[in-house]
Amino acid sequence: SNRGTSYEAIIEAYSEIISAYSEIRNNHAKKKYGKPFNILSSSEQMKVEEAFTIRISEADPTYHGKE
Repeated sequence: SNRGTSYEAIIEAYSEIISAYSEIRNNHAKKKYGKPFNILSSSEQMKVEEAFTIRISEADPTYHGKE
């Protein structure tokens, strides 16, 4: 994150990302299992979560992998 970015902006962006993943997982659950994510069995939920793993990186925006 940019060192000048407010905490509130970071939390808002994080919330949007989590919301998008929830929507994607729910849509996938409906297509694959015919029911929403929240009523899938634990093993079905795990399979959906594995298919759509949340990966968030807070890398320093000034570092581009070159030294």
